[in-house]
Parts: sequence; C-alpha cells; structure tokens
Amino acid sequence: MNAAIRTSRQDRRVFPTDAVALNEGVILVTIDAGEISHLAEQSPQLSKNLKGEVTRFSEAFINKIEIISAGSIQHRLATLLLQLVDRYGVDDQGEQARLPVFLTLIQIGEIIDARIETVARCLGHWKRAGWSMIDHRGWHFGNVDKLRELLRD
Repeated sequence: MNAAIRTSRQDRRVFPTDAVALNEGVILVTIDAGEISHLAEQSPQLSKNLKGEVTRFSEAFINKIEIISAGSIQHRLATLLLQLVDRYGVDDQGEQARLPVFLTLIQIGEIIDARIETVARCLGHWKRAGWSMIDHRGWHFGNVDKLRELLRD
C-alpha cells in the first residue's frame, strides 16, 4: 500500500510512505493534523483524550509489531502470551502465573497471523510439556520462564 503523510495545513509538503497490510479489509483513515491540533488547542479535554488514545494506539501498535516480528509461530505465540501475562497476569507463585483472559484459537491465530491448526499444535505441545493449561479460570502457566527461554533461542 502506498500512502502519503502531510505535516500540516500550512505546510503543503507531502511525504510518501509505504505500509504493509497484514490482512484484508484494511481501512485507511486520513486526518488533517493541523485541524486536530487547532481543535486540541481550543479544548483541554480533547487534548487530554487525544493524548490518551494516541498513547494506547502506539502501545498496541508496538506490541503487534513485536509479536509479528518475533519469528516462528511458536515465538509469536510466546511473545503474545508473555505480553498478556505481563499486563494482566496474576502471579500464583514464583515461576507460575495465571492469566484470566480467554482467547479462542481463531482470535490467537488472527493476532499472530497463523492457522488455528498450527496454534492448536503449538499449545498442545506446551500443555504436554507442562508449560500451560487452560480451564474455566483462564490460562495457567506452570513455568513462565520456559516461554521466556524459548524467546532467547
């Protein structure tokens, strides 16, 4: 996908950019930065809300890049799960953790860009190895350090 970024209404320079769409149905939204800046100057509440949304979007975008660029499916899955454990996990004891988040294989596959069969195979291997288990309370990790070690390989 080719796109362009214009810095402001007064500065009519356009900077070409390239982007890669990781799925179908990408919607490109263009926002006049000068207009938003002008509105934010007039409204402290809008400015505060914009800052919060931009921060959340940037963090999510950086996390997604980290997941997709982690390498193999196994590495992408480990990266995703460790991000979730770091953010939402409940420390059961030492190396163990519980993640009270429920994701379907389809959702996980969409996040890490993998087929659900591949995700299921990887999770099955980790379950047999005692690294993870899923029940009505969420994910349970018998040894979170094993996932971290996997990413060091």
